[in-house]
Amino acid sequence: MSSEKFTHGEWKSENFAESDNSYDYVITSDKGVVGYWRGCKERQKDNYWTLSKSDAHLISAAPDMYRLLKKMQGVKNLERDIDWDEVEQVLSKARGEQ
Repeated sequence: MSSEKFTHGEWKSENFAESDNSYDYVITSDKGVVGYWRGCKERQKDNYWTLSKSDAHLISAAPDMYRLLKKMQGVKNLERDIDWDEVEQVLSKARGEQ
């Protein structure tokens, strides 16, 4: 199995404080900035693709979803051996409820 090449750590979706557009988002981790997205799903004049707040929340939950799926990979009995509260917590983060 190959090693993970993404930025490790907790990812968070935050409004970009240095922007005058409340729809600009930055994804951060304890390692620093993972990515910066601007606020809608269209190509801007400066040639950047932009994403919505909901997309930013989903992206910030990606490492948590990856870790959860990795845990589930070796489980024989999902009903008994999976922490379903953790599953709901990851889904809640992806929906932007945290």
